[in-house]
Amino acid sequence: MSEDNGSVNDVRRLVQKETRKGDVISPHRAIMTLSKSMFNAGCFSLPYAWKLGGLWMSLILNFVIAGFNWYGDHILVRSSQHLAKKSERVSLDYGHFAKKVCDYSDIRILRNNSKIIMYIVNITILFYQLGMCSVAILFIANNMNHLLGDYIPGGVKVMALISF
Repeated sequence: MSEDNGSVNDVRRLVQKETRKGDVISPHRAIMTLSKSMFNAGCFSLPYAWKLGGLWMSLILNFVIAGFNWYGDHILVRSSQHLAKKSERVSLDYGHFAKKVCDYSDIRILRNNSKIIMYIVNITILFYQLGMCSVAILFIANNMNHLLGDYIPGGVKVMALISF
């Protein structure tokens, strides 16, 4: 019998455990990816916000807020990489990052409820993504209604279903 046919009693792992060999992604690339993901629906309201805020104040505040956003993202990415190294994981997503923060906390109630906090973070991100997609779909539906409203009856609701 050949050893290539595979045995039912083969005890090898199907998925090999990955060992950490440095950062999976550089901090700057991670910050750019995070910023791009948050840029989605905000760009639709930016011209109106600039109109209300004035040209120079909006320009200055745009860079100030972007700087705070970049700094917060930088802290988040570096902390995630630090906890991934400390826990010997390749990388951490948002939920597991929150869980590891609570697991390594000195506060006992956080350590005991770290899994619940992980679920809360994941559900919050789910609702955030649903909200961003809803704004994008409504924006597309309104523009489709302006372009195709004479040809397709039903208004914005039908256009939202088409764009979905």
